[in-house]
Amino acid sequence: MKHPFSKKFFIVLMIAVAVPALSMSQEIVKGDLRFVVNDDGNSVTVYKSKANVKGELVIPESVIHEGNEYTVTAIGEEAFDFCDITSAVIPGTVTEIGPRAFLLSALTSVSIPNSVTIIDSQAFSQCCNLTSITLPASVSTIGALALECCENLKSLTFPESVNDIGAGALYGCYGLTSVAIKNPDITMGSGIFVGCERLTSLTIGNKVISKKELRSLIR
Repeated sequence: MKHPFSKKFFIVLMIAVAVPALSMSQEIVKGDLRFVVNDDGNSVTVYKSKANVKGELVIPESVIHEGNEYTVTAIGEEAFDFCDITSAVIPGTVTEIGPRAFLLSALTSVSIPNSVTIIDSQAFSQCCNLTSITLPASVSTIGALALECCENLKSLTFPESVNDIGAGALYGCYGLTSVAIKNPDITMGSGIFVGCERLTSLTIGNKVISKKELRSLIR
């Protein structure tokens, strides 16, 4: 006689077996890097695979796993925070640098490709060793506190493609002396320049901001 619950038990068992297998297939680890497969099934977001990654960080354009190739399209939230990374090479496939991606890292330089459209909140916050960063013409959004307390930055240019700069984006960057914002119609959050005590040159579009206005912006 067939047990009345045998079919139901079999279905539950199959689900229980399938779910862990699916979860495992969503992550790929290659050395210092961990890749999480995105919802589209074809791309991945990159993270560190251990507590600390040191030296030069080179993120590949794609990763191959079990015969499938996945394109790296994003750097994840807190992906490399607190890491002893001194430089980062980001591939031209990445479109987003996530929140706190490099928070409190040891970065001195970073190469951002002309594919990134979003630099999220606190992405490079408190990268005290960062001396230069070039924002490509593809970037449209700079999140709140994105470059907060990057005290060794000397100059910065926001290309015309940038439509929005979040609140406090440059808060505490007291080493900054020159900032150029190319888009005259840009939307800017509050307190962007607070603490930028050495800022002596600020242009928005073709307008040169006066010293009097500057003083009010940095306080």
